[in-house]
Amino acid sequence: MKKILILLMVVSFVFAMCKSTDQTATESSLGNPMLTEPNPNDPLYTDNMAFSPNGDGKQDTIKVIPNLQDTEGVSKYELRIKDAKGNTVKQMSGDLKGLKTYSWDGKDDNGKLLPEGMYVAEITLINASGEKKVINSNYFNLDNSPPEVAMLLAPLPFSPDGDGVADTLTLTLTANDISPAASWDVKIKDANKKLFHTLKGKDTVPAQKTWNGYSANGTQVKSASTYTVEFSVIDRAGNAASTLAELPIDILVFKVGSKRKLFVRSITFKAYKTSFSNINTGEVKDVVRWIANILKKNPSYNLIVEGHALNIYENKPDKYQEEEAVLIPLSKQRAKIIKDLIVAEGIDADRITIQGLGSSEPIVAPSDASNRWKNRRVEFLLVK
Repeated sequence: MKKILILLMVVSFVFAMCKSTDQTATESSLGNPMLTEPNPNDPLYTDNMAFSPNGDGKQDTIKVIPNLQDTEGVSKYELRIKDAKGNTVKQMSGDLKGLKTYSWDGKDDNGKLLPEGMYVAEITLINASGEKKVINSNYFNLDNSPPEVAMLLAPLPFSPDGDGVADTLTLTLTANDISPAASWDVKIKDANKKLFHTLKGKDTVPAQKTWNGYSANGTQVKSASTYTVEFSVIDRAGNAASTLAELPIDILVFKVGSKRKLFVRSITFKAYKTSFSNINTGEVKDVVRWIANILKKNPSYNLIVEGHALNIYENKPDKYQEEEAVLIPLSKQRAKIIKDLIVAEGIDADRITIQGLGSSEPIVAPSDASNRWKNRRVEFLLVK
């Protein structure tokens, strides 16, 4: 009998120590509450770090999940939800066998929605002797407010043409919220509002991201146009926010030797003619209209239209010179045709100079029979 009495005293002492240890942890954490990631291995945890009981059907409740391992001798429980100051805002009790996952809707015992902030769940286990053991969950947020987001783009205008100036766009991203981010993305759309490129991630929003001006498939942004950038964040409570900014694209010019060439679709011509080849009239007008719009938006720039031709006699000097006498005026005429089309779009003729360069600047070797037609072309140079 004496041995049994001693054993009961030991069990009671151990239970009391557990109670004291857990209660001390509770009081300590209540004094310095910290939002933490739920851990399914803990004896009490929630299914998320935050929830938003705003009636939108997204994370309107948070589940308090008991994961008790040793409940021998425990008959009853008390479940409380407490705020960050340790005040009980919701409570219930019952037989331990009735303890199951509890979905809390953010309301107190009177059915009133509680304010935003940090909360914690607490279970008190009561044994047959009336002794108590307290177990706390992780802290979690009641958060009904969307993140406060902001975005700064620099430099503007953006000019990713490889000249070493404004070639990389820096996006400075800010998301202020009481709850951590669950996901974020940046959607870049072209002038037609079509999705061009996306940057995205989970959890922490980066302070900065950079972009080189190309889509995932290697397409470059269109010169002298305006893109839009939308930065969006969803927090751990399911609240979403976004902000929108315009991204002006500068005139993209590519330095080739000492020349600054406009990057446009190539306009090519039939052999010994000023009629177009491998491009239809409508497509030519699209290119011309685009160039005219650039000149309208940038009155400090003028344009040089270079006409080019193909001379296949690169290894026959006499024949080459004879051919060049024909090709130089032909290439100049090609440039004039394009100039006239640009002037027809409302550009002052004095802003456009034409040059006929014959075959002096081939982009494909004349010996390449399958591709040398590309030399029968016009090119565009921007000058101030």
